[in-house]
Parts: sequence; structure tokens; C-alpha cells
Amino acid sequence: MSAQIAKANTLMLKLKESLKMKLPASFQTDGRDADGNPTLMLSQSSSAVAGQQNILIRIKADSTAFVDSIGQAQSVFSPHIIQSAEEESTITGVSLLTLAVRSKIDFCINRLGCKEEKYLSANTSVPALTDMVPANLQAKVADDYFPLSAQ
Repeated sequence: MSAQIAKANTLMLKLKESLKMKLPASFQTDGRDADGNPTLMLSQSSSAVAGQQNILIRIKADSTAFVDSIGQAQSVFSPHIIQSAEEESTITGVSLLTLAVRSKIDFCINRLGCKEEKYLSANTSVPALTDMVPANLQAKVADDYFPLSAQ
């Protein structure tokens, strides 16, 4: 397991614990993307259903321009990015997640000190990894908790 995946796993564990405290009634489903990065589906029922409050979260290493002393890609310091996809409501650009739920999720994510990208999936479709594409990108959020670290 690479250092970046190990760090992503650690960040995901911290996020899951924090979300359990803030949203105890939600269901968490673990997964992995094709590169082995951890994913988490947070839903209001045991299996995510379109039209409910669902969010898919992925944590992965962010690219860095730095190399180590022998010219290899840097692995000790690896900034990470948290990507989240939510279902769009019938109003363009507006998520189905309520403000109360989204603010709790944002609080938990911001405490990790990572950059964040927010995506919207189509209305009536459960958020999926395939929704995390530039066309669906709604916002990029800089790290406000540790502004100089870039995690």
C-alpha cells in the first residue's frame, strides 16, 4: 500500500468517526475507486436511493510538483483532496442535501485540513464516482483549517 493510500485511509477513518457523531442516524457504506482510494457513501437509508439525501465522498492524493532528493515523486508529504458528489434537486445547481446536513458534513471535512471539490450528479440519480468530472464541478474549496499546510 502506498503512503498516499495509507494517508487517505487514515483521513477517511477520522471523517467517518466525526460523521457518526454529527449524523448518527445516517448510513455509511465503504468502498474504493479503481485506484484504491477510499470512498464513503453517506445516505439516509441502508442503501442509497435517488431522491434522498445522499453524498458520495472520496479522499485521494492531490498532485504535487515536488520531488524527493533522488527525483522521484514525493511520498512523505502528500496533499490530499476530498471530493464529494451530491444529487442535484429539480432546481439547477442546488443539492438535495438540506443545509443542516450539509453544514455538519462540511464541518467534519474542514477539520481534516484538505482541499475540497464539490460535484452535483443529475437529478434522480444516486451520486457515483462517474459524477466527479469537470462538467459537474460546482466549487473548489481551499483548506481553511490549516491554510498554509495544503495537507
